[in-house]
Amino acid sequence: MVDVQAAPGGAAWATVKPHGQAALGNISDFSSDVGRKKFGFSHEEIDESFAYYEGQFKLYQRCGDGTLHSPESGAKYVGQFLNDKFHGTGDQIWPDGNTYSGIWKNGRKHGEGKYVTAEGLEYRGQWENGRRHGQGLQSYSNNDTYNGWWFDGLCSGSGVYEFADGSRYEGAWANGRYDGPGMMYGNDGSRERHGYSGGLLMKREVLPNARSVPGKGRQELGASRHAKVLLGQTREAMHQPTALKKQLESKYLIRRETAGMDLSAPPLKPKTAPARPYAVEMGQRDKEAPFPDMPGPSPSTAAAPVLNLAGRRSIGAEQGL
Repeated sequence: MVDVQAAPGGAAWATVKPHGQAALGNISDFSSDVGRKKFGFSHEEIDESFAYYEGQFKLYQRCGDGTLHSPESGAKYVGQFLNDKFHGTGDQIWPDGNTYSGIWKNGRKHGEGKYVTAEGLEYRGQWENGRRHGQGLQSYSNNDTYNGWWFDGLCSGSGVYEFADGSRYEGAWANGRYDGPGMMYGNDGSRERHGYSGGLLMKREVLPNARSVPGKGRQELGASRHAKVLLGQTREAMHQPTALKKQLESKYLIRRETAGMDLSAPPLKPKTAPARPYAVEMGQRDKEAPFPDMPGPSPSTAAAPVLNLAGRRSIGAEQGL
């Protein structure tokens, strides 16, 4: 007859009782593999769940090779432990389907590793404190890829960004953005030398198309530094206000609108005309036909024409006219 009793520290101990007789005392026979142990291999069940750990223990802590599995959520880790944390080489599967295979340190991804999402996106490279840090290759959902240096989870340093259409950008990065000099290579062979500051394009130079030389694709960057510039543009010039040329009036505008009609007019007189002397004004009125409201000529000036007419008649009568 075997009686299992719990021992201090969570370990279970078994005592052997002779058949048909009462036990004379607790005699340790062997250690059970259930619960944490001070040293060695054991099986630990997580409280209030179906999760469990199977592996090595040291001073009642998970230490060494082991497996931590939760059948309910699907999470599983198979690898090395230290002080109850992932430490060393191990493979992790998360409930959402993401996986990581690589090196761990104090429960975080640290060192060389490969991270793959449930959608198939992949990062292969270096890690530090759970972030992408160092050199690595990242693929994106739009089929673009980045291969270069990382800092604290962001693209920083020199790197190559490959677009899905075949074009690529080679240059400097900082905080996940273009920053510094770089080259843009189009899928049609076009080349442009760019200069960025904090992700903003500051300078752009168009270079002659690259020649296709087998096996020398990476030498294009060095050759582009001394290539002839076909067209250049700076950000200061791009942000200057647009100055359009003054539009010239068309000589056909008036003729077309008026169908040949002359729309010219004499100039307007000034509002204040120069004053004329009174004598000149009165002499001008005498030359014009008198109006009813104006006084007629004086008798002395009107008699002279009568005498002249009479004189003319007398002279004509005398001449038989």
